[in-house]
Amino acid sequence: PCAVGVQGPGGGTIVYVDATNEMPGYDYLEVAPADASTGVVWSTTTLKCGTAAGTSCQTSYLSDAGTALGYIGLGTGRAATAAIVARHTAGSVAKTDYAAGVADAYTTATASDWFLPSKDELNEVCKYARNTSQAAGASTVCTGGSAPELRGFASGYYWSSSEYDTYLAWSQFFGSGFQGVYDKTV
Repeated sequence: PCAVGVQGPGGGTIVYVDATNEMPGYDYLEVAPADASTGVVWSTTTLKCGTAAGTSCQTSYLSDAGTALGYIGLGTGRAATAAIVARHTAGSVAKTDYAAGVADAYTTATASDWFLPSKDELNEVCKYARNTSQAAGASTVCTGGSAPELRGFASGYYWSSSEYDTYLAWSQFFGSGFQGVYDKTV
């Protein structure tokens, strides 16, 4: 059994244990032992994205509005990452060029199934990083805690795998806990 704050089977740190079955099929969230995507955009400008596979990845949903809304909650980050990677792969975009690709390509000695967290999963990572002592679960937004240490995380913005609309994706600023939407090109 895994516990928050201990090393997980992939070599990272367990930041959330699903005690209430909010993530069917998953028992915990584990973050990678190193940040591999600092300064990487959410999406590239390849013209092989969107529902028609003929628009820029930065200016269209990678699936459609309804599907994108399904990739916000706990337990959806892996599927959202797979959708982002599939669209970029169709455009022959290197995984090193966009955040979900970097996460998908990341490996440790014991794991190769890393993914970019969904909006709600990223919020759980923020609560762990800021040591907020807040209740687990998507209904509690990351606030409080202490920003100076951040348990090894940077006091900057982190991408989620969740889209807000055709131009924007969800991210979270670990310096304050603020969660908002930003242009996919940033």
